[in-house]
Amino acid sequence: MRKYRKKPEFVEAVQWDGTEDHADNIADFIPAESDAMLTTHKGSEFLDIKRASGDVAIRKGGWIILKGGDVFPVSQGMFEATYELAE
Repeated sequence: MRKYRKKPEFVEAVQWDGTEDHADNIADFIPAESDAMLTTHKGSEFLDIKRASGDVAIRKGGWIILKGGDVFPVSQGMFEATYELAE
């Protein structure tokens, strides 16, 4: 049986620390041409991301990545298993 690995790719990413102030920074991170909109709920550990392709939520500590102009949420565990710092 053959083994395969994921091809290297580069993405921009930011980790949400769970605060409303940081959610504002994440909103600035998302390109203006993206259809993604962020919504926070005071006291919630989730950040809602509304997209044309469907709404998703990211938990405190999760990552938001930009890939091909689209915004994707990635859990902290999945991000750490899949990505490493490229710089």
